[in-house]
Amino acid sequence: MKKSFKSILALALCWIMVFSIIPISSLAKSKNAKLAIGIISDPHVYPQAYMGDDISKFVADYRADTKQFEYSEQLLDVALNTLAEHAKKNGMKYVIMPGDITKDSEICAHEAVAARLEQFEKDTGITVLVINGNHDINNSDAVDYRTGEAVKDGSQITTPEKYLEIYKNLGYDVAYNTFTPPKGAKQGMMSYSVKLEGNYRLIAFDSNCFSKDCTKKGEEEHDTRGMVSEALMEWILAECEDARKNGETIIGMCHHNIVAHHDLENNVLNEFAIDDWKDVATNLANAGMHYVFTGHQHSNDVASFVTDEGEVIYDCETDSLSSFPHDFKEVVFDNTDKTGKITADYTTYRADTLFKLKDLEGNTINDFAKFSFRKVFMDGGNGDVGPYFDAIIDKYAMNTIYSIGEKIGLTEEQSFNVARDLVTNLKTLKVSDIPSTKFKDEIGFYDEDYGTLDSAICSAWYYLSCGDENIDDDEFIKDAIEQCRHGDVGARVVFTLLKTILENASGNADALGFVEEIYTSGLGIYSGIAGNLPFAPKANPQKAESPDDAETTGETEAQAEESTKKSGGIDLSILKKIPGMNADTLKGLLKNPSLVGQILGYALESMCIDENPGKEMDNNVTHIYNGKIQPSNEGEEKPTEAVTQEVTTSASNSSVPAANIPGASNPGTGGVSQTRIEVEPKVPSAELVLTLGACALALGVTAYLRKKKEEA
Repeated sequence: MKKSFKSILALALCWIMVFSIIPISSLAKSKNAKLAIGIISDPHVYPQAYMGDDISKFVADYRADTKQFEYSEQLLDVALNTLAEHAKKNGMKYVIMPGDITKDSEICAHEAVAARLEQFEKDTGITVLVINGNHDINNSDAVDYRTGEAVKDGSQITTPEKYLEIYKNLGYDVAYNTFTPPKGAKQGMMSYSVKLEGNYRLIAFDSNCFSKDCTKKGEEEHDTRGMVSEALMEWILAECEDARKNGETIIGMCHHNIVAHHDLENNVLNEFAIDDWKDVATNLANAGMHYVFTGHQHSNDVASFVTDEGEVIYDCETDSLSSFPHDFKEVVFDNTDKTGKITADYTTYRADTLFKLKDLEGNTINDFAKFSFRKVFMDGGNGDVGPYFDAIIDKYAMNTIYSIGEKIGLTEEQSFNVARDLVTNLKTLKVSDIPSTKFKDEIGFYDEDYGTLDSAICSAWYYLSCGDENIDDDEFIKDAIEQCRHGDVGARVVFTLLKTILENASGNADALGFVEEIYTSGLGIYSGIAGNLPFAPKANPQKAESPDDAETTGETEAQAEESTKKSGGIDLSILKKIPGMNADTLKGLLKNPSLVGQILGYALESMCIDENPGKEMDNNVTHIYNGKIQPSNEGEEKPTEAVTQEVTTSASNSSVPAANIPGASNPGTGGVSQTRIEVEPKVPSAELVLTLGACALALGVTAYLRKKKEEA
């Protein structure tokens, strides 16, 4: 009996020892529970230590970028510190990061971020899970400024293998499964999955193109676009099936948008949504992935898509931490409903919600979003060409304009004045009789007497970046869109262009040729916009209208000028300098400018109005998945059930307030979908479309004028 008792005791002790070293989660299914996660996207960190002793050279070189690189480390610090404070109240267990961790794949930046995140994990007990973005691997723009000059010798470029080494303790160390690409391929190789507490499965998939098996040029160099290879999709679907068998709620994370967030992204800026996004979204939603977290476009937006089978997927895009308005998100999931309903409560916070940043002189910045916006677009004042637009001239226009000017005998000063005055004149171009005043106090841009194109661009940037677009109380932007689509704004753009060039090239016999050559150089921008628009303006800007095609009415030049003045209020006297100007020429001019206005109106409307999955459903909002729905039309992008309400997440119930999104009628209520476009030299962005794109389109009418001149 004693021996039997001792044996039983020994066996019991052995079992106690076994259970003490084996997690209970590995022996039994985790119970469904609420899950709080933080999301920081696109921090684009570049260490100040690598900017050189005098960082003015670095700052000047990147003034054409909306990302605040010199503040990127501070922004990451204050966001992480705020998440740590919130976690004390809401029990946050995880922080996820959907890519673009660095400026341009600099090893020094990756190592600095990894060290900071590992320290954050150690200090808080919160697990950080990262995935790469298009900027993070094989990016030849990686640079080192420690010598005071930009050094791009390849030594700072992070390879895929180096990336995995650096982040081995930030997601990959707790991976449930990892993806191995087929032999000879690398697309998707950073992908992995993690079992999260509360019976959730995170599938972090690498949507980037950085290797010769998937890049457009077949090189080991990053592309902006994203994709999911066939092999990667098979792996993701297998992960989803395994998660469903285990009763786990599936959450996705990747860099590129899985759902197009607005018409511009769907029709023009298609390198921001993943290749074949509708097919990808359909596969994921039908496999049980109803929530995915993305970045890439630098805006706060939620967009939904419903498959033909009635399954929905919500793509939650988080603003770039390094770009206006410098936000991060927190989401609380609840999968405890016995009917299978899943609830996701979203809350958006400014980076400096609890902790303030300091400027380069050590002074406290009370409102970093306002500081950032004014620094980029306003140069600290109102009505000036800000450093961003000033830099656009240098970066995108000057070399072309100098070379064309040299061909036709313009001095370098004349060429510079053309570029400078063109942007200045277009910014101050009248687009509405109603002045912009909505953001005067919040940001600082406004109009005195009438609404300008500058204010329209700034307004569109604001709405797209912040999300929760609501223009109900913005009479200026509503009228600007209407005037662009149906008014005389297009004609104003054309005449402003011609007037600027003729004034700066006065006395030059081939000034009109200068106009046409600039237009020809901008055809790439034209093709990228007009060729894909839903209202299909398929006019060929290179094809000049023949004199026979123009409607002849016998109207004199003076009569044509007078009638045009009455209809548009535009001073056409400057056009008298153009040889061959007559009534038919004026009529020809007025045919294409309407297309320019349509383009501008379409762009503004796409950025300022968002109703997917509903109005004001991007920031502080609840989105619910409650099973299949019946779409109204096949493939219609429509949410299953999108509930806008006061957020009741742990974060929102804490003493820490959610971000007061400027311009929102009620900062505590929700909003849904829209995006802002990352400014990259190789990809046209929304603000670039509105400026240089307008110029390129306007120049199309000069083909007709050129032919008239040759015939004269």
